Amino acid sequence: MTQNTFSTAIRIALIEDFHGETEIVLRELKDSELRFEHRTANSEAAFLELLKDYSPDVILTPYSLRGTNAIKLLNIARSERVEAPFILLAFDLSEDIAIDLLAEGIEDYVQRSTLKRLPVSIRKALSRYKTQLELMISEARLRSSEESLQKAQRIAKIGSWEWDVGAEYVWWSDEMYRIYETEKRDIKLSEVKEFIHPEDREYVDSVVRNDLSKEMSPVIEYRILIRQGVVKHVVSSANQVLNKEGNVVRLIGTLQDVTEKVLEQESLQAERIQRELAISASGIGFWHLDFTDGVEATWDDRCFELFGISNKKLSAQDFFSILQPEDRKMVEEKVLEALVSGKYKAEYRIIRGGETRYIQAAGRTAFDSTGKAIRLNGVLQDITENRATAERIETLSLVASETINGVLIHEPDGTVSWANKGFTRITGYSENEIIGKEPWSVVSGPETNEKLIELTYKKLRSGKPFVSDNRLRHKDGHSVWVNTSFTPIMDESGTIIKVVSIGTDITKQKEVEGLQSSMLERLESRFQDRTEELQKTNKELQEEMWEKERLSDELYHSNLDLKDSILYAKRIQTSILPTEKQIRESFPESFVLYKPRDVVSGDFYWHYKRDERIYFATIDCTGHGVPGALMSMIANELMNQVIIQRKLTDPSDILELLNKLMVRTLRQKEDANMRDGMDLSLCIIDRNTNTLAFAGALGNLYLSHAGKISMYPGTRHSIGGHLEDVRKEFETKHIPLSKGDTVYLTTDGYIDQFGGTHGKKFMKKRFEALISELQELPMAKQKIQLDAAFNKWKGPLNQVDDVLVAGLRY
Repeated sequence: MTQNTFSTAIRIALIEDFHGETEIVLRELKDSELRFEHRTANSEAAFLELLKDYSPDVILTPYSLRGTNAIKLLNIARSERVEAPFILLAFDLSEDIAIDLLAEGIEDYVQRSTLKRLPVSIRKALSRYKTQLELMISEARLRSSEESLQKAQRIAKIGSWEWDVGAEYVWWSDEMYRIYETEKRDIKLSEVKEFIHPEDREYVDSVVRNDLSKEMSPVIEYRILIRQGVVKHVVSSANQVLNKEGNVVRLIGTLQDVTEKVLEQESLQAERIQRELAISASGIGFWHLDFTDGVEATWDDRCFELFGISNKKLSAQDFFSILQPEDRKMVEEKVLEALVSGKYKAEYRIIRGGETRYIQAAGRTAFDSTGKAIRLNGVLQDITENRATAERIETLSLVASETINGVLIHEPDGTVSWANKGFTRITGYSENEIIGKEPWSVVSGPETNEKLIELTYKKLRSGKPFVSDNRLRHKDGHSVWVNTSFTPIMDESGTIIKVVSIGTDITKQKEVEGLQSSMLERLESRFQDRTEELQKTNKELQEEMWEKERLSDELYHSNLDLKDSILYAKRIQTSILPTEKQIRESFPESFVLYKPRDVVSGDFYWHYKRDERIYFATIDCTGHGVPGALMSMIANELMNQVIIQRKLTDPSDILELLNKLMVRTLRQKEDANMRDGMDLSLCIIDRNTNTLAFAGALGNLYLSHAGKISMYPGTRHSIGGHLEDVRKEFETKHIPLSKGDTVYLTTDGYIDQFGGTHGKKFMKKRFEALISELQELPMAKQKIQLDAAFNKWKGPLNQVDDVLVAGLRY
């Protein structure tokens, strides 16, 4: 490596919050043969003390640590007049955010994957600062004398110029030619005027006249036209040179290109306008209740629009009159709670023009210095349409795979992404034979009505549901009549995201209808002379009608069976979960935060106690909703088999056997496309030895000990998912436990939830900080705070996955 070229050791201030990675950073610097010394700090106060008795050449810092962040530390350094460069160790920060921080004054950033670049970054930063310091010294010297000012050099996009009053030509520095994007040559005064934007020429002429009459104008800003359609914004200033008689004989000035700054200001203004338009388009109304003199309500125009009130008058008492009677007491209680807790959140119904609308409201309470509530500020939004869509999708997700109806879920392009066993019973085609294909390419036959298929697509593209009867081809070659209802599922913008089709085999009904038609034709032709035959035929017709009624009755009861099976599926999945009583017998102080994305879930938790060993696991199965729930039943059975029946006690052995059984159960070696499985965090607590054994399959464990949070990562393998020639090995970690230690296990739903002000993921770093803040609370209250923090982060966005967090206090 290159030897350190600096004559003395580089003084480094190291801000410590790297989760054990400080030693890695120091080792990398030593390996680079960089001569350095260092001091560390782990808080704002410690950093301020460091700056008072230590003058660092460079500062290495993460983006955030408890109670502060890199920008705050940068401002502290500036306030102490420490001009050392800041280098951001962006180990857990996205690159786009790190780049944004450069604009705030951070000199450079280094990711974990490019840590070997750190010594180079330090050298370059010090070189840039040395160059910058030399420029600042030169600038100070230039400003100290009039002669140096007349020969101003190119500094930070600033060009200099001189003009002898009355002369034809103007002298330009090299930077002037760069700003005007023209070759270096003699520049006439008339050419300079031609560069000025036509709309600004009169203004600039008036300023020059003032300069020549010794009425100096301040710094001015105007536009120059470089070429057709290319405009730059410049700032110009000038000094006068007078002769012995006091007349202006020369103007010496500078000109700076400020185009980027102007465009940035315009962009910020445009963003502000866009935000205001977005708030208006979102349909959010603003309101507040003032408690300083009674209760006075104030509403903005959007609130009155949502309430259907045209006169824009609505007192607090009148507001309760438009509420659904059943919701009035609840809203009143929520307001009273907010006067104590400071937070208000409610969902209620209003009556608008005889129609019930669902409103979601939230707010914050303002208190005076004595703690008295003086004002409740809030927002509200009409969620009627969103609620209806959510209820419809939830209902569709409960469709059980064992229903006699054939159910397909289509992508917007028409291909099938899911099929149930009812489809196989009707058509003979398996799920694998239809997945990824356009269904008509598989089930269409010679008797299929192609025009009806075209009409189906036309209706769906317009966002309308459609029902049709069509004759399809069974896999064995015979025809089958199917009544199919097609329902498009759309997002908030009206774009189709899925299509659900439910088909019923009506072959027998069609046969009955055919018999009816045939019988009627025969009756018409033989009516006059075959009375006896007519009576016989009528009897046969009656029997056929009875058969049709019987078939209708069977269809009705089949639908009832479907509904019952959906409810029963929910009860079955709930029954496999450990009860709260069972968990608290092992851990009196504990909680489980369980939030399925749909009615049934792919996440579940597992608990078992044998003697003084307590087993607890959080499991995330592939998928969510009905498919995830089916995987959870398989996973639960495998857990029982490995731990209870085979009595394994080492977590890594348990995970390895689970992996083998999952691959065997799902026949994943026979079907390479079958990659379903589960992520799992498993801990075994031994009360005899006060130790915890942990192993994870893409799952982590968090431990709170003496107020400090430690994260133990699992192995980077999932359970199941066939990989050729790859043997999955899992590692057991043994951790000593003390009374009061708290263990947290979680699936990825909480951490991967999108939300916040920028729609980003919650992330592990934020989760660790959150559970660290909650350590003084009882476990029941920790659950409430975790749930509240999740809902606040998620905001109006949809929950993206099943959520499961368990906390166990030893």
